[in-house]
Amino acid sequence: KIIFLNRLTREKNLDYALEVIKKLGENIIFDIYGPKQDEKYWSECENIIRSIDKIARVSYKEIVSPDKVIETFRGYDLFFHPTRIENYGHTIVESLIAGTPVLLSKGTTPWDNIEDEGMGWLVPLSDIDLFVKKIKRLINEDSETRFKRRKIYS
Repeated sequence: KIIFLNRLTREKNLDYALEVIKKLGENIIFDIYGPKQDEKYWSECENIIRSIDKIARVSYKEIVSPDKVIETFRGYDLFFHPTRIENYGHTIVESLIAGTPVLLSKGTTPWDNIEDEGMGWLVPLSDIDLFVKKIKRLINEDSETRFKRRKIYS
């Protein structure tokens, strides 16, 4: 189960995340949370969603109230955040508090040490195939490894 939790705007890069999910071709759940702040952009994303093979279940869920964000993250195996730019990344912190690892775009957030700490992965936006490989690696991880990671950082 993969989560995208952000404002649904071009800089947060949901369209890119959807293209990764499309290339993934795996039986996964990809849930999208957040306010649709740019209706034109959301319409573009909906077009991509319609083109994704039905093996991946992609759903728009809702806006999450601030007091429910950490609880929401706890229900997922990965927070996918390929943002174009992020000043800080409060959702990154909340995901880590929940014990949910993050997959981030490299060089667009101040979280350059996330891999060193074992809390997630950084991938350059120029390498969509590497994003796919990182997610496939997580999918193929045994449940004990995932449980240990969640326990350490939650």
